[in-house]
Amino acid sequence: MANKDLKIYRAARMCPVCGEDSRVYDSREQSDGTIRRIRCCSVCGVRFSTEESFVGMVRMRRLSRSSQ
Repeated sequence: MANKDLKIYRAARMCPVCGEDSRVYDSREQSDGTIRRIRCCSVCGVRFSTEESFVGMVRMRRLSRSSQ
């Protein structure tokens, strides 16, 4: 996981009220492939939802063929 992606992941887990870490209360997969999670703050108890989607990466390789 890249450093930028790790920062975004951590920001999604933070409570919007107090800024502390939260835990997943409920998780459901939507029909379009995204995951909707209801989170609960471990400090102030506020519940909020996040939506996560998978962004796939394709690695391309160039093959060189030597002519014989």
